[in-house]
Amino acid sequence: MRRRAIFVAALLAAAGCTGVAIGAGGAGGKPKRAGHVRVATTGSYSELIEKLPITRSPDAEPRVAMSLGPSRLPRLRRGDRLELSAEVQVTLNCNEREPRCLGDPYHYNPSLGVRLVMGDSRRDRSGRQLARRRIVCHQTRPREHHCVVTITSASLRVRKLNRLPCPAERCFVNLVLDASNPRAQAGDIIVVGGVKPSGAIPQDRGRINSVLFRPGNARYPRPRHSRARVRNSIPLDLKRHVVYSQELRRLQAGDQLAVEATALTKEAGLPYSVRTSAQLILADGRTEVKPGPLARRVGGKGEISEANGFNCTRDRATCTTRKAGVLRVRRSPRKKGRIRPLYVNLVMVAGAKRVHPGGGDRYEVLRRGGLSVVRYKRR
Repeated sequence: MRRRAIFVAALLAAAGCTGVAIGAGGAGGKPKRAGHVRVATTGSYSELIEKLPITRSPDAEPRVAMSLGPSRLPRLRRGDRLELSAEVQVTLNCNEREPRCLGDPYHYNPSLGVRLVMGDSRRDRSGRQLARRRIVCHQTRPREHHCVVTITSASLRVRKLNRLPCPAERCFVNLVLDASNPRAQAGDIIVVGGVKPSGAIPQDRGRINSVLFRPGNARYPRPRHSRARVRNSIPLDLKRHVVYSQELRRLQAGDQLAVEATALTKEAGLPYSVRTSAQLILADGRTEVKPGPLARRVGGKGEISEANGFNCTRDRATCTTRKAGVLRVRRSPRKKGRIRPLYVNLVMVAGAKRVHPGGGDRYEVLRRGGLSVVRYKRR
């Protein structure tokens, strides 16, 4: 039976399936069925829209902001389990007339709804809902300006194909946004991405990610958690600093990574808001803040998530940054014929909002955060 399981795993790998996992044994000494994992992501520049209308009531004008389609999402089969994550950044329009305004200023706090739905097209806004969050972006002072929503708890178990909201070979996972406030006027908007002083809209601030388990009930590796901080405070210098890191040894082509991170930060009595951004990367060293030459060659240019952020306003005791992403290793990290270790790093940037910070001002990183990495080995 063990030889048969290995043979089945080899067939799956030959068919293009990656991240094969084989259980050592189940009840009665029977081996677990072979399983494999397939990660996918919308990748860089995922945004499909630049502006989101603000309406007076929720869900009045929803828009699909990102879509993970069948060109990257594998065909679903009975018994599959699909786990999903997503990040999106939006930016409030100005609250006073200035060059960057993209419409009339407003002074209310919009409510932002974020949904992950599965449907039969990239325009589907009413398919099966897999996750939903609603937050309030603060336009009145102290002002957030940027809002980031991260979803990590969405999942789908495929029990019967005829109950899917889409043909199994043509399913789309869509990130649907809506914004509302009873005081909204015609033309009021939220920007999907960022806004430059000139009014230009830079994007590449979010993604949809998926991890497919086939079959869903096979045995798979568990996450490796790390709470050890590389540094316990961040200077407000608008430079990149590593907060958490995990070493990965003996990476091979075909391996896959699923990563989540949480960082809790505290202003520690600072009299101003702190601009805060973060990104998950694969790096050549524990303190490297950008993917090095070796990490970039491995896959995805070494980017596990996009860089995005928000303002930690001075009325909050603490602020929470959540990140999620996946990466497929396409080439082994070899240098001079040897496989070198790489590192998953959570990189953060902090700076004072609209003021010059004092020389000793710091952004404290609390102990309650951490970095979680699951590595699916190709076998």
